[in-house]
Amino acid sequence: MGLYNNVNISYSTYFSKYKTSKNQLLSAILYSINILSNEDTIVILREFNDFENFEELINTNKDAFQLFMSFILNYIAIHIIYNLPNMMNKPNQNFCCSVHTIFGESIAQLVAFCLVTESSNILNNIMKNHKHLLNKITNNICDNDEIILNSTETELSKHTIIEDYNKKIELMINKYKEHYTILFNK
Repeated sequence: MGLYNNVNISYSTYFSKYKTSKNQLLSAILYSINILSNEDTIVILREFNDFENFEELINTNKDAFQLFMSFILNYIAIHIIYNLPNMMNKPNQNFCCSVHTIFGESIAQLVAFCLVTESSNILNNIMKNHKHLLNKITNNICDNDEIILNSTETELSKHTIIEDYNKKIELMINKYKEHYTILFNK
């Protein structure tokens, strides 16, 4: 079974606890995996190519796979938020309708929040198992220039939003690379 299939199967298990009949939030959460394509996983794997045998590591080590899933959940959440009309205004991604197009902006924002929350839960569980490594992980806090602050009520250019999106993705990749380095390159 390929990595994309493993991600797809594991993804739904994280959110099965929300299962009730006619639950729009759960439907939107489960739909959001459609935003991630097999090509996305290949691109993501390339970002981690400086780790020898990275794909083998995440396919054979439970903690490495869980860390990868935490990254995927954050990755999808960022895409959901930046696809919103007041951001990059992308109604489609990877030939699928964006979450906000089908479920509305409020549900899309809630889905992103749930994904980030579950990602944090995964990280917390991994760190519980590796408490001795906690002091090695840096706690980067974004400076004001790393966050879009629109306190003047002026419209932000799409270019600024795209730059911010790219910077967020880069920061996230670097943070997860640090986790992989500390946990698996001893």
